[in-house]
Amino acid sequence: MSEQPTLTQHKDAEGQDLDFWTFIDFAVSRMQRDIPIIDAETMRLVMGLRRATDTMFYDLHVLLTKDGTISSTGAMRILLILFVAGPCRVQDIANYAGMSRAAVSALCDTMEKQGTIRRSFSETDRRIVIVESTAEGRAAFEVFFQKHNAREKQWLDVLSNDEKNTLFALLDKVMAPHRSDDTFNKKT
Repeated sequence: MSEQPTLTQHKDAEGQDLDFWTFIDFAVSRMQRDIPIIDAETMRLVMGLRRATDTMFYDLHVLLTKDGTISSTGAMRILLILFVAGPCRVQDIANYAGMSRAAVSALCDTMEKQGTIRRSFSETDRRIVIVESTAEGRAAFEVFFQKHNAREKQWLDVLSNDEKNTLFALLDKVMAPHRSDDTFNKKT
C-alpha cells in the first residue's frame, strides 16, 4: 500500500493562509528555490497580471450574466466593436477582438438569433460577410456598457489618472514588439 501524502496548510511570509493573490509570492519563492535560473521578477509580474485581469474580468462577467441583456463576454466584445467601428467584416471583428474567425462566426449565429446583430453579404464580393448591430443590439449594448464602465471605474479608482496612463503606457510598451505576430492576428 502506498502512503497518502501529508497535506500541509501553506502560509505566506507573515504566517497567514495563502489565497489566490498571495500564492504568487509563495510560488515565485518556491520556483526560485527549486529552479534558481528562473527570472523571478518576470514570473511574479506575469502571474500578477494574469491573476489581476482574470479576477477583474470574472467580476465583469458576473455583472454581465446578472444583467442578462447580452449573452456573453464575447458578444459584448462584438457589440463594442460594432458600436465603435460600425458594420465590419467577420475577419475584422476577429482581429479587433483577438478571437478566431470561427469563434466570431459561432457567436454571430447566437447573436443573430437573439436579434442583436444582422449579417449580410458584401455588395461587391459575395464571399465577404458584413456584420452590423441591430437597433435592439445597440440599445442593449449602450445600457449595459454604462454599468460595465461604472464597474471598470470601481476597479481602477485606486489609481490616479497619471497612474492609469502610466500603466497603459507600460502595457503598450510590453505589447508593441508582438503586434505583428499571430498573437494579435488570429487567422484560424
